[in-house]
Amino acid sequence: MPPPDIQRLLQTGISFSRAGKSDQAEVALRAALQHAPGHPEILGHLAAALQQRGKVDEALACADQALKASPNHGGLHFLRGNILVALKQYANAVPSLELASRADPRSTDKLVALGFARLQSGDEAGAGATWQQALAVNPNDAVVHSNLAAWMLRNGRAEESVAHCRRAVELQPKLIGAHGNLANTLSQLGRMEEAIAAYRSGWALDPGSQLMLGGLIFALHYRAADAAQLRAPIEAWARAQRPAPAAPFTQTRDPGRPLRIGYLSPDFCAHAVSFFFEPLLANHDRAAFEIFCYSGVERPDFMTDKLRGLASAWRSTIGAPAAAVAAQIRADGIDILVDLALHSAGNRLDVIAQRPAPIQASYLGYPSTTGLKAVDYVLLDRQLALEGHAEALCVEKIWRLDGSYFCFRAPPDSPPVAPQPAPRNGHITFGSFNNFAKISPDALAAWGRAVAAVPGSKILLQAKAFRDSSARRYIETGLAAQGVAADRIEFRVHSPLNAYLAAISDVDIALDAFPYNGGTTTCHALWMGVPVVTLAGQLPISRMGLSVLTHAGMPELVAHTPDGFVEKVAALAGDAAALAARRAQMRDRLAASALMDEAGSTRGLERAYRAMWRIWCDAGAAAAT
Repeated sequence: MPPPDIQRLLQTGISFSRAGKSDQAEVALRAALQHAPGHPEILGHLAAALQQRGKVDEALACADQALKASPNHGGLHFLRGNILVALKQYANAVPSLELASRADPRSTDKLVALGFARLQSGDEAGAGATWQQALAVNPNDAVVHSNLAAWMLRNGRAEESVAHCRRAVELQPKLIGAHGNLANTLSQLGRMEEAIAAYRSGWALDPGSQLMLGGLIFALHYRAADAAQLRAPIEAWARAQRPAPAAPFTQTRDPGRPLRIGYLSPDFCAHAVSFFFEPLLANHDRAAFEIFCYSGVERPDFMTDKLRGLASAWRSTIGAPAAAVAAQIRADGIDILVDLALHSAGNRLDVIAQRPAPIQASYLGYPSTTGLKAVDYVLLDRQLALEGHAEALCVEKIWRLDGSYFCFRAPPDSPPVAPQPAPRNGHITFGSFNNFAKISPDALAAWGRAVAAVPGSKILLQAKAFRDSSARRYIETGLAAQGVAADRIEFRVHSPLNAYLAAISDVDIALDAFPYNGGTTTCHALWMGVPVVTLAGQLPISRMGLSVLTHAGMPELVAHTPDGFVEKVAALAGDAAALAARRAQMRDRLAASALMDEAGSTRGLERAYRAMWRIWCDAGAAAAT
């Protein structure tokens, strides 16, 4: 045991830590350490205080030093494992957390942490087994139920996931993560109204919860028809941001100089955003623009490597607090910072809120608003930004691009366009490959009417969610209400890219989802020769189909009412010769269209950046006079 004066400093540090005063805890514990260098207990508590303060690298060094003195201490291994998890070094965390769990096999906290580290390091089966072990230790642990629910959802056991989520909420009603898991599970089952209610319940429990608000905002886009349905949670989320006062910017206000553009995203990987971002990144004028990518990718893949090779500089944001990322962006001298995620998973709007760049914009994640006044512009095109309606939604100024919001590059080695399937099948096959959460009751009703209007037709639907019977029942029930029997429906589950593209070839006409339209799936269908009929709404998210089809040179496929949607679908299906001719020509038409004009799209984006920069320079000159 340390001498009494050291013991007093140690206890003072512990008390400060428990009170959330980690800065004062650090001071007291460092003072104790001066009297007892290398003491494992002091080092352990100091490591915990440093972790609370966001000094994660220092915390890890302290934990390692403590373990040298006490290598079999389960609590220190648990601390070290949690620090490595905070650093997102999940594979390195697993051995420490295994040692901690072996030292205390009845601790569900340690098993929960171990399961999470195993999951994030790619050991799906190990994570599930660990959480099942934790449940056997304590069947009434709400956190275990919540984690097991998330694992079951990932493994196609959505109904079991719902049951575990509801049990977690029953055991611990204020466990925000359980409400979030329940909402996420319900959304993947297509039960978006229930999902939105679950997010609202979590928000009511914790009005400042970024998890609940961000999830609610994103979920509402799947059902919202107008700006009024989105504004309240977006405004609440923005009010909850508490950025530190921004220091003056030191950039030279020269309107013609080369600019440093920063792109911030968790999706620099095989994700829909990157498939549109890659051609822009590849075509940027490097004499006029230096490109910095701030990546939140936890599991890099082939696309990560490709994008890294195209960037002027690459910075990882994994495990870094908002202030540290903002400081890096300032140190890099970024002139225009562009967020590519908005409220989707893994976003770093907390960084954007710190105002680390003179000009900040949002683009490409999905067309909507961040709700942040720290974001100056939202980039849309003229089809997405319906006059008046976009302004009613967006807190930012709307910057209407000269060309297309989307820049499509076809997947390499994609299959050739296959012959029309209707002649060999003897019937028209409709299809959708959209994210299942996008299939709203209104969209399903319109699809059902369209299928019912074409005698003998069938519909093919592919999504990961169809592994679960309740997702299939949702579709069957919705289509049955329009007179479409279950034997006219074919379900397929998610497949690798080339198999998915080949599956599109089995469809004669694709049906777009609404109010949240398809983007990537629409482009892929067109590339495979399959026309897509869309319904344009009021919000930008409801006009993505309009944007894609307009820039693809196919505006005739856009409907503006549900009745018009059904009529367009039936008309296409009723002219077999025209449908076959369209299919044969579509890939060439698409390749020659504005949608695939990579250089043109990039120059349009660069003109927007240059014009934004001139506005900022002019504002500085006006302020100086």
